[in-house]
Amino acid sequence: MRWLLVSSQHHPSHGGIGAYVARFMAAAVEAGWEIDLVTRPSLLHPVRATVHEIATTDMDESFAGRLQRLRRIERIRPYRYALWSRAVAEKLLHIDKAFDVIEFVDCQAEGYASLCSSRVRQRFPGVPMIVHAHTPMFVEEAINHADANRFGRSIYHNWERQALWAADGVITTSKLLADRLPRVKNIRVMPYPIASEPFDQLSAAFKTKSILLIGSVQPRKGVEIWARSLNRVLRKHPDASAILIGPDTATGPNGQSMSEHLWQLLDPQVRDRLRITGNVPHADVQRMITEASLVVVPSLFESFSFVAAEALLRGVPVIVSEQVGIAEHVQGLKMVPVGDVKSLAAAQLEVLDDVAAARRQTVACRERMLEACSPARHLQQRISFIDAISSCPSEPIVDPTHTDALEEIDEFTSSVERMERSSGMASSVRS
Repeated sequence: MRWLLVSSQHHPSHGGIGAYVARFMAAAVEAGWEIDLVTRPSLLHPVRATVHEIATTDMDESFAGRLQRLRRIERIRPYRYALWSRAVAEKLLHIDKAFDVIEFVDCQAEGYASLCSSRVRQRFPGVPMIVHAHTPMFVEEAINHADANRFGRSIYHNWERQALWAADGVITTSKLLADRLPRVKNIRVMPYPIASEPFDQLSAAFKTKSILLIGSVQPRKGVEIWARSLNRVLRKHPDASAILIGPDTATGPNGQSMSEHLWQLLDPQVRDRLRITGNVPHADVQRMITEASLVVVPSLFESFSFVAAEALLRGVPVIVSEQVGIAEHVQGLKMVPVGDVKSLAAAQLEVLDDVAAARRQTVACRERMLEACSPARHLQQRISFIDAISSCPSEPIVDPTHTDALEEIDEFTSSVERMERSSGMASSVRS
């Protein structure tokens, strides 16, 4: 297979999408597939793949001087997403190479300008263009109760939906996410490829007991539910501690720091036993998972959860909410009702009461995951999906009455720049 993948994120340090890209590309290259990657400049590019780098103007140091004005007019996000989406489409128009498949991840609508452009589609006649949906921002921000009328959200939410509709097929990792997506032509649920890694089944002798949650500090990750549960868990286990790894967000009440909000939810007598680290290098995260007594994924919604997968790979007990997609593929995971503080606290206490026993029980879940997420099985599922799409080709996007997506993006970025200039002049007059 000759597979072209488009993703600005390509390394586990970039988050779940980066972890997916790295794992898929490793499995595909190992199987002898020819892989190309369109991505941003980086020192972390995958080996044994052909990389096509794209640099956009917002990566230049001078762009910092524009940030305040773009934030003032609430267009910073869609403007930056448009720059990247347009750059991707222009790159595809100039890549002189044949592919069997072109795949876009759903991050920040980066495939919109390509999937909805007749110029780009006609450049690759008969080549299926698919989207790998992880968690579109219109799903994530709805769960976080973000105002769709602020910060240009309605603009890029529409781009995400249009890209999904225009794709020849959509891959997603769980029925949970498939049910939240708009109706599309072809959709297939398949878990991420997870290759086996060595682990020490007997490493359960801990000097202290630690509970780990990894993810951006936002409501969708269930951080508020977890913080409330810790009031009971940490009182019952005075020798236990909790660690939250991930960047802070302004998603607390009234736009405050969510990390600060979590501190306020903790009783004073246990507050100093929660450590919020911010971003941590991926290698250190892996080490901290290995050393943890327990990993929790109490998300209000999670299409899969690489965090849970990483913990299972290391034989570390995992608790997930019923809205975490990995549970569809791994029977026997310890699962609690979403948003249920008491159930989450009870599940954590059960593990902490006998960590060694919980680790032994985790081994069976690990084996089920490795079977369900076998890289060989994953690649075969992809081939089957592409064969099904290719047998029923989509009609080409040729509508003379409709503006090509590339031209639409150009007009959008120009309109934002006009608004930006007007905002700058207005600020000068006021000053």
